[in-house]
Amino acid sequence: MKYLYFYQLLYIAVFAAILPLGVILLFLKKSFRTSLHQRLALYSGTEKKALESVKGSVWIHASSVGEVKLVSKIPAFRNIEAVITTSTSTGRDLAVKLFPGCCAVLMPLDLVFMWKRFLKIAGPSKLFIAETELWPALVFSSAIPKALFNARMSDEKYGIYKKLGTLMRELLAEFDVIFARDEKNYERFRSVGAAKNSLKLLGNLKYLGEKPSIDLSDPRFTSPDHPVITAGSTHEGEEEIIIKVIQRLRARHPEVSLIIAPRHINRAGAVRKLLDKNMIDNVLWSNKKEPVNPGETIIVDAMGHLSSVYSLSWMVFIGGTFDSTGGHNIIEPAAWGKPVAIGPSYRNFTGEVEYFREYGGLKVANREVNLYNIFLKWLNDSGRREEDGVKNLKAADKKRLQARILNREIERFMER
Repeated sequence: MKYLYFYQLLYIAVFAAILPLGVILLFLKKSFRTSLHQRLALYSGTEKKALESVKGSVWIHASSVGEVKLVSKIPAFRNIEAVITTSTSTGRDLAVKLFPGCCAVLMPLDLVFMWKRFLKIAGPSKLFIAETELWPALVFSSAIPKALFNARMSDEKYGIYKKLGTLMRELLAEFDVIFARDEKNYERFRSVGAAKNSLKLLGNLKYLGEKPSIDLSDPRFTSPDHPVITAGSTHEGEEEIIIKVIQRLRARHPEVSLIIAPRHINRAGAVRKLLDKNMIDNVLWSNKKEPVNPGETIIVDAMGHLSSVYSLSWMVFIGGTFDSTGGHNIIEPAAWGKPVAIGPSYRNFTGEVEYFREYGGLKVANREVNLYNIFLKWLNDSGRREEDGVKNLKAADKKRLQARILNREIERFMER
């Protein structure tokens, strides 16, 4: 706590340095203008009433879309009243959609007096923080019981946290319980100062999510009788790789369909231009009215559809792995029993990748040519492809059982 004063000074200094950029964004981005008041913990009359309506309930803090999706899959958080804060506008918008009985707002700047203003209005009873959203002012501003769930540290954060010493120990001491999602992260939290009596080794909640229900009346979800490859959560630069791989595969298997789901939906237009440039006919998922056709290329242009789209896939590539992002969720397609391929950059999901590789249903491609060869083997050997998919399904089911134990622990903490 004694370091909080210096942190606040540093935070204000950084904020002042980037203030000119903020002024520019005010003029250029409507979304920035319309959400600025929440960043300053200033709420409209409607927003204030919404916050007051859930006063005394649980407070959940999630960073962005991924963490909000995680929270939505946890049975303990379903059908409850809660206030949800997020770091990003897309995360908040998804929280509004997924939790209609809750109040979702953007987190204010990480300054104690702003958090105090938020707390005075919302008055939550307990705080749950997803993964590693360890904002000092957020954590120190309230004396309510706190839990860190699905707790993890990336390699970068671990390196930073080790250098923080006493500040990190004091920060983690604020938590009544820390649910580490695997042994590696358990040891990392121990080494940066988490008290042993507050740290628990339990499952990764990302395995807990149920497969989304499929609307069988929707013709788009008619099971294809030809190969479908889905490239999920792709980033700029990765679509070029996927296009080259697909073009080579279609030279041998012209019936192969491709579904591309960019990580950021607003890039759907850019992906379409890239496909047009490569003379590949394409259609938007939102415009589809019929089953996936042989040799068709589809762009997913709406949020919340990717997990369902995996059900159509014969094999899957997960993006953020051929650039510096560090990977995205490989559990969803694995839980559908699909064989999965990724690129060499997966530092954000090292534990999950090592786990599924050990079972044998996930392959890592170091280069474009490796990805092509992986897909070609699965196309040429249906028995091997199906076997690898079953391996992923069994591995995901095993972890799901462990995650259910963690869900019960969260329920017990809520009942305190």
